[in-house]
Amino acid sequence: MDKRKFMHIGIICLCVAALSAGCGDGKNYNDGKNYYSAKKTEEEKKAEIVNSYDASMTAVVKYNNTEIGIVILLDADTGVEYTMTYNDAVQIIDRYGKEKTISYLKSGDVIDAYYLKNAVQLTGVLYSDDVWEYKDVNNWKFDTSNTSVVVGENKFYYNKDKVYVLSEGNIIDFQDLNNQDIVSVRGIGKKVISITVDKGHGYINLKGIDKFIDGWVQVGKVIKPITENMLLVAPEGTYDVKIVKDGYGGSLNATIVRDQEITLDFSDVSAKIVQYGTVEFTILPKEANATLKIANQVTNYNSPVLLEYDTYNVTVEAEGYQTYKGKLKVAQNLSQITINLTELDSKTTKPSATISPTPSSGATQTPEVKSTPSSTSTVITTATETPQESGTYTITVTDPEGVNVYFDDEFKGTAPVSFSKVSGNHTLTLSKDGYQTKSYTLDVSDSNENVTYCMPALEQQ
Repeated sequence: MDKRKFMHIGIICLCVAALSAGCGDGKNYNDGKNYYSAKKTEEEKKAEIVNSYDASMTAVVKYNNTEIGIVILLDADTGVEYTMTYNDAVQIIDRYGKEKTISYLKSGDVIDAYYLKNAVQLTGVLYSDDVWEYKDVNNWKFDTSNTSVVVGENKFYYNKDKVYVLSEGNIIDFQDLNNQDIVSVRGIGKKVISITVDKGHGYINLKGIDKFIDGWVQVGKVIKPITENMLLVAPEGTYDVKIVKDGYGGSLNATIVRDQEITLDFSDVSAKIVQYGTVEFTILPKEANATLKIANQVTNYNSPVLLEYDTYNVTVEAEGYQTYKGKLKVAQNLSQITINLTELDSKTTKPSATISPTPSSGATQTPEVKSTPSSTSTVITTATETPQESGTYTITVTDPEGVNVYFDDEFKGTAPVSFSKVSGNHTLTLSKDGYQTKSYTLDVSDSNENVTYCMPALEQQ
């Protein structure tokens, strides 16, 4: 064998042996560019990040552009905005100690950021165990009077100067949120630090609805009474928008885009007339937080549901309770369904359902639930709660002058305009041709006084 070839093979064998030995004892090795640990512990990974910086802060991610290597961070304590660069060497460690790529950073994330101050370069990110988060929340509300946010049954508080509400990478106000929005909430302890709009809202201008006034309109899980000159706030997404009165109506398909307004004309809907029933569901006990499925589709039962006349499979599930299954026959304008769940350890072996129909014109049958077993009784009810008006005090919207004012989707007139005061959380929508429609969530107090709102000017389209 050629001596040079023999020596070459020998060198390769020695290199492989040396590398194998390094892997076996956990020592570092060099790939020609960087040193790597063959077996890094979670603490070693974090130590590498901590040793890579000369400045750090708890921050909220505002925007992350992986194409150009730019991230915008908000100092959680001061609100100061930093635009930082990063490169392939940046290290991201999630709350479980797992390494992630830079694309893991999402708007609204609360992080410990490590960076080079002079270069304004991000070198490492740690997700702390102290930070909690609730993602894709639709059961939430805020109270500006005591600066609190309720997520499900959990109550948190915020400092109005140190909470960051984000929509598509932009900072917005609490009033810009709508209770139909789906959000993610993050914080530390009892303090909320960031709220991100995951799914926002747009607007539907309803036309050709004269024959359906005082009926119902449904967009996804939202159902509202139909009023004249209606401008409906609706969650973004694609829906069959249904309108119905006295059990008859129709639908049009619509795509709702965040913060955009569309017009739906129902003038020709009579050519597509179908029969609908409005069904109210009560699922007991309320604390079970049950999930209702109609025809295998998860359905929000916190408001009435519009269903075409038909028979549907109904399933109700809740942790710690027996699953209810039955059939719902919708053949009447308005009815109420009550389903009582049974705990798994109860002596009663099967849940029950109660149907409470309300007589109406156009109905041909009484709705019924067929289940195992079920009991029925008749109770006359209404499908909505009437807002409590003060009768004496008013809400006045003074600005911007000349805009159309809608209160909970109902047209109130052109600003400046006054109308009867209704306490609680409500949606104020402002619209004008050539300008971008805007809505605000108002927390109207129940004090014995008039309320006046002067809102910002609308932006031109």
